[in-house]
Amino acid sequence: MSLQKGQGEDEAAHPPPGQPLLHVGSELGDFADSAAVVAQLDLVVCVDTAIAHLAGALDKPCWMMLPAIRTDWRWMRDRPTTPWYPTMRLFRQACLHDWTAPVEAMRAALAAGPRA
Repeated sequence: MSLQKGQGEDEAAHPPPGQPLLHVGSELGDFADSAAVVAQLDLVVCVDTAIAHLAGALDKPCWMMLPAIRTDWRWMRDRPTTPWYPTMRLFRQACLHDWTAPVEAMRAALAAGPRA
């Protein structure tokens, strides 16, 4: 399911062939709508956006990918977790513009189970 709104929303509306993706971003009117959808999910996978903070505030499991530089102070440094949101795991880029490592780490973690 994609909650993408605004810039990049068109990408979520047209996923690659063979990748099932339900795009609901266009249908979300406000944060209450977003919260209702997030509350129904088993796991939120995202980058540092409002949805990450919403998932954290709702105490939903959330895996967030972070860039190698200019990371918000909340995510501290060199930690896979944050004290602000106990249900959140952080996956960090090792090299700028290369998402291979965090995506692979997420793939391995998902294979082990979302709460692993």
